[in-house]
Amino acid sequence: MKKEGKRLAFVSKEVAKLFGITVRKLDYWVTTGLVTPSIIASKGKGTSRVFDFKDLVQIRTIKALIDGGMSIQKIRKSVEKLKEWGEEIPLTARLITDGQSIFQIVRDEKELVHAVDTLKEGQGVFFISIGKLKKEVEDKVIQFEKERSAA
Repeated sequence: MKKEGKRLAFVSKEVAKLFGITVRKLDYWVTTGLVTPSIIASKGKGTSRVFDFKDLVQIRTIKALIDGGMSIQKIRKSVEKLKEWGEEIPLTARLITDGQSIFQIVRDEKELVHAVDTLKEGQGVFFISIGKLKKEVEDKVIQFEKERSAA
């Protein structure tokens, strides 16, 4: 690990060791454009790639998705779709996977939380926090009972 000014910097060998991947695998991810080193991109033989903290989070996210059963091709497609949607991968995106697809978790201005499939042209599902709704119903019933007894 090096310090570039006040910025943490990691060379490929360190990144590979941190996450239990091979330097060759990391090199493949970089050369195919899945990951881009933010500090120094290699400019030929003998130069080192240097990654920052944000890059480490992205690499760890990719590894987690692979460990969850996702293929590199699906991850690449998902990353491209998320970038189209304006997400800074992975720092602003909240992702889940079922091993077949990658979903982005999105909260709307209402109570719903959507899981948008990044591999199927934005097909979405939604889920609701029942605990939160239960609390809301309890509060409404208490308020209703107060108003009813006051009348």
